[in-house]
Amino acid sequence: MRTNVEINESKVSKVMEAGLFGSKKQAINKSLNLNYKAALKKEIANMFGKIHWEGNLEDWRSSRNSKWDGSGL
Repeated sequence: MRTNVEINESKVSKVMEAGLFGSKKQAINKSLNLNYKAALKKEIANMFGKIHWEGNLEDWRSSRNSKWDGSGL
């Protein structure tokens, strides 16, 4: 989708240099993705303590790691 917006050119240039992006579009899209992910993480963090879970954590963990013997430590 094509959109015309006014942006701070010096900041876009700094982002391009810091992130090694070849175009403004790449720099802006990456910045948008990072901000979106940060917003999702904040939303998830705000759910802490608000979701009730019933189950046995040890059973759940052992069923997921049944093939791992800990020898990689």
